[in-house]
Amino acid sequence: MNKQQLKADLALLIATAFWGTTYVLTKFALDFFGPLNIISIRFILAAVTLVIIFHRRLINTTRPLLVRALLASAMLLLSFLSMNYALLYTSASNAAFIGGTTVLFVALFERLLLKRKLKKRIWLCVVLTLTGIGLLTINSDVRFVFGIGELLSLGCAVSYALYILLIDRFTEEYDPVALSTWQMVFIALASTLLTFSFETYKIPSDGTSWLVILLLAFPCTAIAYVAQILAQKYTTPTHASLIISLETVFAGLFAFVILREVLAPLNYVGAVLMFISLVIMEFPEQAIQRPKSSH
Repeated sequence: MNKQQLKADLALLIATAFWGTTYVLTKFALDFFGPLNIISIRFILAAVTLVIIFHRRLINTTRPLLVRALLASAMLLLSFLSMNYALLYTSASNAAFIGGTTVLFVALFERLLLKRKLKKRIWLCVVLTLTGIGLLTINSDVRFVFGIGELLSLGCAVSYALYILLIDRFTEEYDPVALSTWQMVFIALASTLLTFSFETYKIPSDGTSWLVILLLAFPCTAIAYVAQILAQKYTTPTHASLIISLETVFAGLFAFVILREVLAPLNYVGAVLMFISLVIMEFPEQAIQRPKSSH
């Protein structure tokens, strides 16, 4: 693995750690705002910040770039909406496990749609990751049913998998920062229109609600999604999705530290399996092959 890909993986890991906090932050935010309202404020603040910082990189924006940013933002917004509403109909454990199948869909789509042959150890990592997610999300609320909540969670997994593949293609030709910035703008506009249509729009009114929204907007959105798009320029979709799947581990960690949610023994086993998957994926391939005898 070259240094560029290692830096990309580290950027993805940091972004994933930020996303791991969104479980706790959104839990607090829902005490003040509706699901659409949270997305709207979160992306408005992120979009304004990125436009201010990177306005010079937007000057030469072309129509093809805008079209691709619109497509990517549509998939990302769809994944947000699917998961937020899935939680109204199913348990967090069911939603987390089904949503975590993104890594499987990315691998399948990369093989079937992009015609890329994946190495055996990548498929091993996919299996370990899915098993780990399953064990990590097991609790007394797990129900083996497939209703509207489970269907929406599956929609989230598929739409985010497509988003990862789109970003992989688009960053080959276009400026990743410009793509990310316009993506924030489009999601901010769409979610704001949806909020005014289906909810009562609210602005943070106290220190706690402002703190939660600012954390969601900046580290979890502006920084994390720019980092993802920049990183995906130097890695494959399946490789990226395996790292992003660690969001479940970080979510469990932050829930334990901040909300004092206790993990079951099998949850720890799941986290270990996902860590093993990451080690296998990152370990240099030549180092895991049996060295040839010199005799």
